[in-house]
Amino acid sequence: FEQRIRTAQYVDELVRPKRLPAAPGLDIGFQYRPAASAFSGDYYDLIPLGGRRWGLCIADLSGQFSERIGYLHTFKTTLRITARREQSPARVLTEINREVAAAIADTVDLETFISMAYLVVDLDQATLTYSNGGHEPPVVIPADGKAPVALEPTGLLLGVLSDVAYEEATLSIRAGDTLVLFTDGM
Repeated sequence: FEQRIRTAQYVDELVRPKRLPAAPGLDIGFQYRPAASAFSGDYYDLIPLGGRRWGLCIADLSGQFSERIGYLHTFKTTLRITARREQSPARVLTEINREVAAAIADTVDLETFISMAYLVVDLDQATLTYSNGGHEPPVVIPADGKAPVALEPTGLLLGVLSDVAYEEATLSIRAGDTLVLFTDGM
């Protein structure tokens, strides 16, 4: 059991960003505290998309320890490649879902899946475009004091079915707005 924990921590450290890239125009902060000393399955990333556009990902990989480690690399690699190629968060989720579903198709654990929200912040257009695959909805807290807005709806968890088309929505953002992304482990 201790060896599994050490292995999980090592793999976790390899794939989770140690620090997020500088994002001029955005004030980024993150807090990561896994509930246990083993591999938690929680994942986050900030992906430069060119110009003043940024991809934000929050995800939770669920399933047995061995399955999570097996498809974590597929997930991260597919996310980064697809995010840089596709402009649409919905198409990013659709492509990741297709790849992850194929990678975990042979598992006997029906509890293997990924919940994920993927958002694109475009500072030049002052927009936030998002898509969600069964993850807790991110929340926007407007700078003007209006009520927080949960970014709904959510689509199907990733990896459950290979042929799923995800929806996306866009909203305007202003300087001082706060975006909060979190997992169920918060």
